[in-house]
Amino acid sequence: MYWIYCAIALQKFEGGDVMKKAWNSQEIKGVNRKVVLEVLHFNSPISRAEIADITGLTRATVTNIIKEFEALGLVEEVGKKSGSYGRRKSLLKFKSGAFLVMGVVITEEEMQVGIFDIEANEMGYSSIEIDENDSMDHIIEALLKIMNDIVKTSNVDKDRIFGIGVGVSRFVNAKKNISILRLKSVLEKRFKIPVWIDNIANAAALGEKWYGVGKDYDNFVFVMADRSLQASMIIDGEIYRGPFKIAGGVGYNPSSLNESCPNIESKTSVVLLKKAYESETGKSLSINEVLDLAQKEDSIAMKILRELNGNLSHAVVSLVNILCPEAVII
Repeated sequence: MYWIYCAIALQKFEGGDVMKKAWNSQEIKGVNRKVVLEVLHFNSPISRAEIADITGLTRATVTNIIKEFEALGLVEEVGKKSGSYGRRKSLLKFKSGAFLVMGVVITEEEMQVGIFDIEANEMGYSSIEIDENDSMDHIIEALLKIMNDIVKTSNVDKDRIFGIGVGVSRFVNAKKNISILRLKSVLEKRFKIPVWIDNIANAAALGEKWYGVGKDYDNFVFVMADRSLQASMIIDGEIYRGPFKIAGGVGYNPSSLNESCPNIESKTSVVLLKKAYESETGKSLSINEVLDLAQKEDSIAMKILRELNGNLSHAVVSLVNILCPEAVII
């Protein structure tokens, strides 16, 4: 699952945040690069003329952007095909191994770091547990160490790593008081490359859109159900964040119209597996141990898991009724 976060780092070529009322020429170029980047990714091998036809950009603009990508070593020609009037058109695709990205996942229990190429092939991976008493300073120090270690052990050229994508759990933000701006500043200062940080649900949805089953859909909902319940909505191929950048908090919805009833997240969290199993049996097991028992068809574990999944289904049905997406990815 960890390769999904490498998609964030691809924003290096997307021109950053272009959702502004007035765009200058550099921002327009950034938008155009993003459009060409996406068409190359989803349609390659493809000719320059076909890119122009799909994007609506002029052929001159497409040619100039492709020249930029070629200068960076990102694009290569992989053959030719017949065009109009007997002319043969060069076909383009991203160059395998052209660049690498580093993906980081920070949850309340562990940190995971991976290095991936443009085709999402894993070049190296490592993880480290987080203690609930660890301070932010300790977490950042441990993260820097594991990131440096994986660069060495994976035997990759550090200069080929173009960006770092970080997915952070909402629970980590709340409990550890991790400053996103500080984390971004520390990582960019240490590695001298762009860093993008987002919540895990958005990062996962973006990864599914670029590399997973979401490639076939322009409108889908990604639901992340673990300790928390979050959703990320891809609308017209883009993450919908809302005007306050916090869209997707489906877990905060009430589980019923009863005012004393808790939110739906409290009835779908995997933490319930541990608590419910202990209540039923008197045995204190970890979440993974309860899940393992359910896999082995333990009647009590299966009963608890069915109830949790039933609650989750109500939240998913609500999303479907409101958004009418092409697909739901859980």
